[in-house]
Amino acid sequence: MSFFHSRRLLLILTLFSAAAILVLSLLPDPPDLLPRITYIDKIGHWAAYTVLTGLLVLLIRDRFKSAVAVFGLAVGACLVYGGLIEVFQSTTGRSPEFLDLGADLLGALCGAGSALLVLRSIGRKSDQGSDQRANRSGV
Repeated sequence: MSFFHSRRLLLILTLFSAAAILVLSLLPDPPDLLPRITYIDKIGHWAAYTVLTGLLVLLIRDRFKSAVAVFGLAVGACLVYGGLIEVFQSTTGRSPEFLDLGADLLGALCGAGSALLVLRSIGRKSDQGSDQRANRSGV
């Protein structure tokens, strides 16, 4: 069974990613682990939501016939998740930022698009392999 077909592993990784985002986003005083680079936190938002949305696409892809539906649902769900986190940040002494939500959206778009491109590429390679095997066997 390949990584892309292990639903249980994908579910665990997706939930872990979502939980890590939640914890890091709601910590009252974020740890000062990042270098002093302008907008480094936005890059972190982008990267986190790229991973989360990519995993979510891999997890739900078999439930929908349309790649557009998978793309829209995954991006929409992650955007709502990011928006809710931004709202709840005010309860922890942190301030919500629209730039964070923008970085979340860009990450979600990149993650969903990348995951769908990888799946499409894998599908083409497996189709080509099937065609080559059929040609060799004379079918």
